Amino acid sequence: MIAIILLSMMLNKTPGKAVQMEINTKVDEFCKEYQLAYDDLDHPNSILTLEGDRDPVSDLDIELLERVVAAEGRGEGVDCQEAIATVMLNRWQDGSFGDTLTAVITADGQFADPYDGEISIATHLAVKNALIYYNTYCMCIPHQVLYFRADHYHTFGKPYCSIDNTYFSTRENVVL
Repeated sequence: MIAIILLSMMLNKTPGKAVQMEINTKVDEFCKEYQLAYDDLDHPNSILTLEGDRDPVSDLDIELLERVVAAEGRGEGVDCQEAIATVMLNRWQDGSFGDTLTAVITADGQFADPYDGEISIATHLAVKNALIYYNTYCMCIPHQVLYFRADHYHTFGKPYCSIDNTYFSTRENVVL
């Protein structure tokens, strides 16, 4: 089923009505099982608001974000993957990591290769939730969290929290 979604994304086409209904049913079941938030917005970027003069999130941004979250968050839960996506959004809003979300996501040496992960329903929902809840009281981590890594905290920055096997940090001078 995920292959159908990915293929339709790559071809920039929408799956047929019967396939889409089956996808929606599976997503609904998944959401109920894991108690996840999900709504039927086709473009979560339509409600994403960022401070400053940032360009809106494009469909390419969302696809790259999902791919990198899938690669970085391989084996991690939905909450962790949502936090990983939020770090990338935080870096974009911060402005010192790149002018566009694509520039932040594809910066040399910062994140995994976007084509090294397979997008699952969990990854899709995690990214969608990160986009929908960004700049709301429902954000999973605050704006100041700009770093993460697997297994342990970075040697720089200020530890914030760990989710699953991923450790999140802020800049050293941040007071939360």
